[in-house]
Amino acid sequence: PQILVLQSIRSLGEVSTSVISRDVSMSPPTVVAVLDKLEAKGMAVRYRSTTDRRVVHVRLTQAGRTALDQAPSLFGEGFM
Repeated sequence: PQILVLQSIRSLGEVSTSVISRDVSMSPPTVVAVLDKLEAKGMAVRYRSTTDRRVVHVRLTQAGRTALDQAPSLFGEGFM
């Protein structure tokens, strides 16, 4: 789940947790729990929108980008 969420953030850019939830087909509470772990590891940062304080955005940190670059493929090399 952490790799899926990191990949979603990388592909979508700085997004809200609800957009990530729809993209990775996980419930919002599950995405929040995954983001808690990623933030604790320094791989993602959450911050409130400047236009709507109810909305929380997420962006990758350099550590998150590095982790994705080093992560194994979700599918094996011979999958296709």
